[in-house]
Amino acid sequence: MSFMSDTIDRRILRQLLAEPEAPAAALAERAGVTPASLWRRMERMREAGVLKGVQARIDWRAMGWAVEVSLRFTL
Repeated sequence: MSFMSDTIDRRILRQLLAEPEAPAAALAERAGVTPASLWRRMERMREAGVLKGVQARIDWRAMGWAVEVSLRFTL
């Protein structure tokens, strides 16, 4: 079963992608919905698997850590 989004859901997702750390009230205002509506819609998207979570991107070099990654893919 796929998630059926509407214009408001897509506006919320665009605002969330543009500024994921923004407070809910600011996201709601930019998306043109009330904070309560924002939370209901975001919860519905979480339950449907559209929103998987929130990520933090850490600049390890800024913390003084050297990071080296080696990946190997086999198809």
